[in-house]
Amino acid sequence: MASCDVDIMPTEQSRWLRLNGREFSLPLEIAKPCGDMVMIALGGPRSIFAILPSACRNLIFPGLWLLIGSVSAIDAYLTVKFQESLMFLESNPIAIILLQLDAGDPSILIGVKFLGSILALGILAALYLQNRRVGLMVSSGLACFQTGLLYYLLVV
Repeated sequence: MASCDVDIMPTEQSRWLRLNGREFSLPLEIAKPCGDMVMIALGGPRSIFAILPSACRNLIFPGLWLLIGSVSAIDAYLTVKFQESLMFLESNPIAIILLQLDAGDPSILIGVKFLGSILALGILAALYLQNRRVGLMVSSGLACFQTGLLYYLLVV
């Protein structure tokens, strides 16, 4: 059986091994291999973050942040690539107004897109530094939205 370096502290052992008011006597060698898994199985934290290694947990927010920025960059690239037909293809009413301000030239639109992306990524980083849980929830929602946008841009 594979083992990890997780030990259950003696003072916390009794708390972890209680379920519905009853005591369970698991041998320490069963509880020792993966303490997080045993804790979850016995009614501990039910978060996926509890079983992920800390190195993986520390990469979730940067990965989401990079995904959001990458989709924004792809959107800007497609705006430049299809600038001749952008007036007819664009479905965002605010983008159409920005295109009409400069007679179909997408420079204002691209500037506003980059400004919005920089503000969103900066606010996400500040939110994550202030409250990690809220920052992860907001960035996860925004990453899901950006993934849907990417699907719309490339497939639909």
